[in-house]
Amino acid sequence: MVQTEADMQALVNLLSAADVISLDTETTSTNAIDAQLVGLSFAVEEKKAYYVPVPEQANEAQNIVDKFKAIYENPNTLKVGQNIKYDLEVLRNYGIMLQEPLFDTMIARYLLQPELRHNMDFHGRSVPELRNSAHRCPYRSEGKNAEKHARTGS
Repeated sequence: MVQTEADMQALVNLLSAADVISLDTETTSTNAIDAQLVGLSFAVEEKKAYYVPVPEQANEAQNIVDKFKAIYENPNTLKVGQNIKYDLEVLRNYGIMLQEPLFDTMIARYLLQPELRHNMDFHGRSVPELRNSAHRCPYRSEGKNAEKHARTGS
């Protein structure tokens, strides 16, 4: 977890040097127009990620997001995300114009396997390395049918 100013600057420096960045936004809503940021997630290498919590207070939240503006708007860095259009819309609410090049793993998965479900929970269960993982997203509450859907693909 990245919480101090020094850690944020070190992360900005790391991301600035990367050719490819995986990113995600954690929010209060699935509706991008109403969503408030809760956190920003980044990765530049396999099995190592960074999470930046975003406070509820609007001015403080904007200050943190602004620290990463140059990263999001860098046209020389490939930004990779799951349903990246959502992140693009949420970040736009904070004055960030997410710049191409962009790669959306959900669209890529759909093109490769259109018959399957394409949300992140299903994707995580269908990748062998992740299927047996004990990791669960704590901010998502799923009903008892989620496991059934993951097994049957319905």
